[in-house]
Amino acid sequence: MINHLTNILFLIIISLTFIKMKINRWVALGFTLVVIEKGIKAGYDFYTHNYYSVSWSLAIIVYCIYEMEKYYIEINE
Repeated sequence: MINHLTNILFLIIISLTFIKMKINRWVALGFTLVVIEKGIKAGYDFYTHNYYSVSWSLAIIVYCIYEMEKYYIEINE
């Protein structure tokens, strides 16, 4: 159930990012929560040999880090 809520949160955050074309601290917090949960899920899926889910979790983590890197650059300019 928490995985479904995290997926919904991830989709909401992506839509807010594309609509506003910028990231504020609340969206950054949402990305951070998604990365934490997907990291835990990727570890569990790797432990249970569910490599398909691991690849999707890692892809979501990489996308969140990519977006957060742009946020970090915008704040420090």
